[in-house]
Amino acid sequence: TALEAGKHVYSEKPLAMCFEEAQALVNLADSRSLQIACAPCSVLGESAQTLWKAIRENRIGPVRLVYAELDDGPIHQTDYRNWKSESGSSWPYKDEFEVGCTIEHAAYYVSWLCAIFGPVENVVSFNSICVPDKGVQVDRQTPDFSVACLEFCSGVVARLTCSIVAPHDHSLRIVGDQGILTVKECWNYASPVSLMPLF
Repeated sequence: TALEAGKHVYSEKPLAMCFEEAQALVNLADSRSLQIACAPCSVLGESAQTLWKAIRENRIGPVRLVYAELDDGPIHQTDYRNWKSESGSSWPYKDEFEVGCTIEHAAYYVSWLCAIFGPVENVVSFNSICVPDKGVQVDRQTPDFSVACLEFCSGVVARLTCSIVAPHDHSLRIVGDQGILTVKECWNYASPVSLMPLF
């Protein structure tokens, strides 16, 4: 509706629930010379920018491999029905389970990696529903675990996991010939970036 009204659009994620719907929105924006984008915007945060600067400055040499983790812990074993935000809002668990952890979370690190290393040219992925019964009736089952191997046009290869079953881990490790850059938490925009020599 906003695009049809001639307005640029910045949306909460996900932009759409399937590729075809997202592509239709992008095509509509293009046909009207409008911009369309969606969350997350964490690539603009201090952590992502510090990481990107270190790579531009060749602090770890040529980058070869990236390991990105977006595991949120075994949510089905927690008291998620009573989670509240700082503003007092309940966590939208039914929506979170129906949308799924991959669509909800993968874009955090994918946006960083595409900004730094360019477009992805090859993807191999796998997903599974490890815990079918999370204690709440859902209209649509979605994977609670996924892993993707991404090959960027720059030659860098990345492995990204998302889950709400594995122990909490939001780390990112970028491996270069001379060192490793690490960020422990992508959702903390000021999470420190550490550099460890490879040898």
